[in-house]
Amino acid sequence: MRRWLPLAVLAMVMVVSGANLVLAQRDDTLPEPQALRSVTTPMLSARRIPATIAAPEAIRLLTPDLDSIVSQSPTDTCLVASSGGRVIYEHNAALPLIPASTQKILVGAALFEAYAPDARFSTVLASTTEPVGGVIEGDVFLIGGGDPILSNDSWVAQYEEQPQIHSDWEAFVDAVVASGITQIRGRIIADESRYDSVRYVESWPERFITQNQTGPLSALSLNDNIASFPEEFVSVSQHVPSTSPGTYMARRLTDDLLARGVSVASGPESGEAPADARVLVEFESLPVRRIVEQMVASSDNTSAELLLKELGHADAGVGSTAEGAATVARKLKELGAPTTGMVVVDGSGLDSGNRVTCDLLIDLLDRSGRNGDLSNALAVAGETGTLRNRFAESPAKGQLIAKTGRLNDVTALAGFVDTTPGQVVTFAYVANDAEGVPTELVALQTPLGETLLTYPEGPSLDQLAPLAVG
Repeated sequence: MRRWLPLAVLAMVMVVSGANLVLAQRDDTLPEPQALRSVTTPMLSARRIPATIAAPEAIRLLTPDLDSIVSQSPTDTCLVASSGGRVIYEHNAALPLIPASTQKILVGAALFEAYAPDARFSTVLASTTEPVGGVIEGDVFLIGGGDPILSNDSWVAQYEEQPQIHSDWEAFVDAVVASGITQIRGRIIADESRYDSVRYVESWPERFITQNQTGPLSALSLNDNIASFPEEFVSVSQHVPSTSPGTYMARRLTDDLLARGVSVASGPESGEAPADARVLVEFESLPVRRIVEQMVASSDNTSAELLLKELGHADAGVGSTAEGAATVARKLKELGAPTTGMVVVDGSGLDSGNRVTCDLLIDLLDRSGRNGDLSNALAVAGETGTLRNRFAESPAKGQLIAKTGRLNDVTALAGFVDTTPGQVVTFAYVANDAEGVPTELVALQTPLGETLLTYPEGPSLDQLAPLAVG
């Protein structure tokens, strides 16, 4: 079949030339031939198809460096890069691997399918009786609406990176005071019924719980439900989780109201608000897009697990990990994403039973686009989130945005690179090694980002453009 290509091109040239001749004969108003701009490039020159020629050459130049990264990676590694919707490199693209925290990309994508980016969750204070002169006779109910980032000033202040994305607990307490309530002649009862009462993902090894990889999970969540923590963050190992998240939050509200002059007659309890309870104060969270940004950029495990339960509640009315995982799988499949081989066990990526492919990560990122809500949640190399202290001395600083992933046997990075020549490359790299991931393997992600930064190298479009007569 290849023998016919030159003849076909020649025939096309003859047809075009003949058409021009006929046109010239029929229209004597055309300018004289010497008045037309002349070009010296032959009809069959590569300069007449610059994009077609330049792209493969750029890929050819990129491939050896990416091959080198793959050759230094474990057997169970996938690496895919695309630009403008076109795959420019792939290795094991459809191989299901343990994703570590890149799992949060799946949760974020599903959440944006379930909720508008500006949707908010509400924490509510309610009562069966109306306040009279600022006094409420009886109990009030603190009802959890699933806000995973409700935090007070001391919790936020412990972190080095500022400002921390959070819903302001102090503002909620102030709103209760501003409502005119001066006395509660009863208890503050914590209602966590939006989600189930399972505090941790049941398939996790015990060490994830003792190491405080998340706080105890609840629809009422303050400070990740960590009851005690140092003023300056050193390690999650120094956190002391609450044994009863709902009553912990109700206790904090009781104490903070007392400090503001609002009296509460009795200590907190857990329970469920009656159907006829009336809203006294409704406090809205930050928008969903900001909550996803906190989860993704900072790799917030607690937020990821709570948002997974929220997906279960939103889609099936059951706020559980299992139902949330099923919802993620269902929504991504309905979206048309390549879900073959995908397994969703938790939201954070801590569970080694999770599986994703590089194809899936690339697809979800490309669906968002470089400036979409999911993409805007990614950490910025050398500047924010889990990439704040990485790529600091690299030319990729500020040019690469990504979700990191790290477990004992996993390292991963997936996101975008704004290349020096002005392109955008989407990429996903996931490496699994049952023997453990050495520091050198994580370090490979720096040359990966720097290699993608140069795309597309190769002959420039100016070099391939037709040459005009000087």
